[in-house]
Amino acid sequence: SLLAASSLQIFFDSTNHRHRDLRYHAEQPQRIEDCIAALQQYGQAADCGDGSSPSFTLVDVATEPVQDGNKIKIERQPFSLQELEYARTMLVKAHSEEYVLRFEKRCRESKEKRIDEGKDPLGFVGRVDDDTYITTETYDVCLRATAAWIRAVDNSILSSPGANATRTTSSSNSIALTRPPGHHATKNMANGFCIFNFCAVAALHATEKHGLNVSIFDWDVHYGQGVVDIVKGHDQIRYASIHQTPAFPYMGQKRGITQNILAVPITAETSWTCGYESALKDHVLPFLFAPSEEDKSEWKPDLVIVSAGYDALDSDDLASVSLQAKDFGKITKCLMEETNRQEKT
Repeated sequence: SLLAASSLQIFFDSTNHRHRDLRYHAEQPQRIEDCIAALQQYGQAADCGDGSSPSFTLVDVATEPVQDGNKIKIERQPFSLQELEYARTMLVKAHSEEYVLRFEKRCRESKEKRIDEGKDPLGFVGRVDDDTYITTETYDVCLRATAAWIRAVDNSILSSPGANATRTTSSSNSIALTRPPGHHATKNMANGFCIFNFCAVAALHATEKHGLNVSIFDWDVHYGQGVVDIVKGHDQIRYASIHQTPAFPYMGQKRGITQNILAVPITAETSWTCGYESALKDHVLPFLFAPSEEDKSEWKPDLVIVSAGYDALDSDDLASVSLQAKDFGKITKCLMEETNRQEKT
């Protein structure tokens, strides 16, 4: 559905592999590499030799992009110093100066030490917990990922500031294809592979810089407790999650609305036809796109952000939900149809 949209921009960092574990880890650079390869294949198929172009643009935001003989044109748009400084400012708002500085100093001081010792600047620094680690480049990879989410928001709306900013109709979809993931990172704790919370930062940016109402749908199989920790109680943000329970982080295990948060837990083996479709259409869409029955408040989102982990796939080894790849297309179609309907009202 998204690839058929007009002028879809996909932002990625070809140097994201500088954040990687020394041992096997389920969250690895190959996730991005495989996506780029599949998109290139799709782009080649879309170009039938008549001069037409694929319906999307791949944009590499790396400071020093990796050249790998790409099959279709990739635009190079590294971030300016001002963009990276702003991204750090927004990270501080989502977390804290102390939290951001802790990772910034640890990564960069470790890198400087390795350089002084005559070693490769890229090296493993240590573990935050059993699942979450950092390298000498983790902070900078995460900073570029943050800036990519911010740029994706800006690309999806008119750039005019203030409460009257609205979404565009011709170029209204963007993807930040970044890693590591972020939705488990709370205000002051990295966990679950996540260091910084990019989704929360993007939502805060949209509200503060553009004055928008933001609806977030988290279709990752795990509950995004980090997003909840940061945006709970925010009157311009709504967050809804469909997630497996029991499963990490063992929160959001009871269905219901708390302020601006909707948790919709599902059981193992839930498929599109057996539970997921009804959870989406009966609970998530009404909450994200319509006034809440509980608080009777008026609500109309100006921007929809999807926290798009794909571990609800039947093939995923770390969870037990039974979605198929085509089901994510169905979810996306539902979101886009509801968004288009909202724009017409």
